[in-house]
Amino acid sequence: MTEIVTLDDHRGQWVSGPVVCVRCEHDWVSVRPFGTTWLECPRCGAMMGGSLALMLRNAVHVLGDQCCGQRDSDGVCCAPACDRGTALKLIDAISKAYNLEHGK
Repeated sequence: MTEIVTLDDHRGQWVSGPVVCVRCEHDWVSVRPFGTTWLECPRCGAMMGGSLALMLRNAVHVLGDQCCGQRDSDGVCCAPACDRGTALKLIDAISKAYNLEHGK
């Protein structure tokens, strides 16, 4: 008996759109399976290519979670290189504004 295989049985959900490498800022258009996270940058090879939505959801991957250890008398990081908390607040605000604007 011959089994009939249809193309629809093998189609997955795909997403396409612009992505940017966080490391070298190269941008390109990607077509990828739904749920794909970070993409390999064709320019620098880093696994840091992502869409705006991915970057907003995964800010720790973009910013890292390291602190240099310089703290003020209240225990708050005071080094200019460690503005992670401020950056995360900005990202959260951008994400909220984007979601409000786009009804998500």
